[in-house]
Amino acid sequence: MTSSDRFDPTSLREAAQAQLADQQGGALEELHVHQIELEMQHQELQRIYEELEASHARYRRLFDDAPMAYLEVGALGEVTRHNRAAERLLGVCTDHRIHDFVERTHRPGFSELVNAAHAGELPLPARELLLHTPGGPRFVRISASPAADGHTLLALEDVTRMREAQEQLATSERRMRSFFDLAPDGIAVLRDENVVFVNRSLCALLGATPLQLMQDGLHSTVVGDPSLFSRTEASMLEFVLRDLEGGEHAVEARTVDIDLDGRPARMWMIRDLTERRRMEARVARSERLASFGMLVSGVAHEINNPLSFVLANLEMMIDELSKLGHQAQVELAKDALEGGTRISAIVNDLRSFQRIDDELGPVDVNSVVVRTLRMAEPKVAHTTRVRQALGIVPAVVSNEGRLAQVLLNLVLNASQAMPQRPVDQNMVEVRTWAKDGEVCLLVEDNGNGIPKDKLRYLFDPFFTTRKNSGGTGLGLAISNGIVQQMGGFIDVNSEPGKGTRFVVHLPISPRSHEPRPTPSPIAAPEPPVAPKARILVVDDEPAVARVVVRALRDFGQIDVVDCGRAAEAQIASSPDYDVILCDLVMDNGSGDELLRWLEEHRPTQARRLVFMSGMPHPDQQRPTRHRPTIKKPFNLAEVRQVVLEVASSARPLPATDRDDTESHTA
Repeated sequence: MTSSDRFDPTSLREAAQAQLADQQGGALEELHVHQIELEMQHQELQRIYEELEASHARYRRLFDDAPMAYLEVGALGEVTRHNRAAERLLGVCTDHRIHDFVERTHRPGFSELVNAAHAGELPLPARELLLHTPGGPRFVRISASPAADGHTLLALEDVTRMREAQEQLATSERRMRSFFDLAPDGIAVLRDENVVFVNRSLCALLGATPLQLMQDGLHSTVVGDPSLFSRTEASMLEFVLRDLEGGEHAVEARTVDIDLDGRPARMWMIRDLTERRRMEARVARSERLASFGMLVSGVAHEINNPLSFVLANLEMMIDELSKLGHQAQVELAKDALEGGTRISAIVNDLRSFQRIDDELGPVDVNSVVVRTLRMAEPKVAHTTRVRQALGIVPAVVSNEGRLAQVLLNLVLNASQAMPQRPVDQNMVEVRTWAKDGEVCLLVEDNGNGIPKDKLRYLFDPFFTTRKNSGGTGLGLAISNGIVQQMGGFIDVNSEPGKGTRFVVHLPISPRSHEPRPTPSPIAAPEPPVAPKARILVVDDEPAVARVVVRALRDFGQIDVVDCGRAAEAQIASSPDYDVILCDLVMDNGSGDELLRWLEEHRPTQARRLVFMSGMPHPDQQRPTRHRPTIKKPFNLAEVRQVVLEVASSARPLPATDRDDTESHTA
């Protein structure tokens, strides 16, 4: 190769130019590619930016339109961002300090929450705090979480209404519990046979605390079937519960299925029937006594009529035999008279079943107690020691004699109930006290007591626990009737071997605080001198009429008729009777019918009418309220005294009355 061939500048230049052209073309192409890539990246970035802007816009809308209030706060609590809900809640704007809204006493807790979020402690429990807002105090549940740049994001939920609803619910539950506790009936709620609630009334009935009943359940309190509280069917039941002291209570229960905290439960409403049963027994006893009283009314009348002439004839027989000196026959007649008198006393006691004879008024119970115990002392001193403890009590609506009768009966019964032991060991306590508008009179003994199965019959007529020792079974029945007529009642409790406790409850007199007048002593009137009188005896029982005629044979002229109609005819024809003795109950014209006839046609003669009656309570009959009444069986002295008094008051009849007589007999 020649030197010219090896170094040719022209060729080298061309070669260089060709090589440079090739290199420039590649760079331009590469530059173009990079440009395209940059454009594509720009487009992608633009798209991403637009999406980011759209996402940010959506976030802003979600943030701003969220129903919950959101705040972003700095390290010092300054508000850097907030949504519209926060603005509505707090009226807040940027640069406000959120701490300024927080109740002062709640700020330490709020600062603790924000600091924990700022430190990145997660999870953080929400706190309920009181905030002071333009709309007033609001309870807000606040949650916190860390945000960018050392800020804290707060979510605020207004729970004021929820808390109010919870408080209202709690108040309602308290009221309901209070209602249940104040209910007179026992209430228990059972779920799966477990007691979850009991009220005060049921606790009082069973003598237990709520905790005891919740722990032990109610099954052990049932007398009889212990599975009763396990029944699933709703029903009305009657059964007996036993309290913790062993006392038994008849109850009535109704069950209702309820929802308790989202789970089924059963509510038992339990009513104590003890008092109702006691009242029903008292009403039934009163009805029996009322029925017995109606029977007594008729029987007493039928007994008293023949008893009247039996006793009166015995009195006259004793007088005549004494005059003749037949002492042996006198003693026989006196024995018969004593027997008849005892019959009369029994009939008189039976009268008490219908109605109390004497009027009621204010009575000092303590004075009755003192007098009665003084009277009872000789009868009980050999068997019993009587102790009295009298409280300060107001007057009661009563009758002194009847109340003394009740107390004497209770004290004598207590004395007779004592076992054979030294007298000093037999105690009867009589005590008085006042409470709840009544006065209580207690008679309590430590004697033999009364079996529980006999207590229910204690006030029934003729029921007695002392048949072998002369008990008649009338004393307590009479006493109970007397107390009921006074508007009171008698409670009795007894335990065999330990004694019996009677409590007489009497209503306080409305005039108990009024001063009671002291009666002035009145000299007894001189007995009237018997005038010669015209007497008319009206009785449908011939034997009674005959004995009255015998008793009054020295008093003057005596006429006898057997009914009210005959008496009207007799008086119409001969009007000037000084005394008219008339039976109250007769078939053909009764005593009250004769009185009405006299008041209309012979008013002066009406004032001379005296009733005779074998009815238990003639003074409660309308016509006898303003006329003298002789109760059968009568004694002759009483008949003579009444006739003397009425006859002595007789005056010559006015001409008008005589003229009226002539006009009626014409």
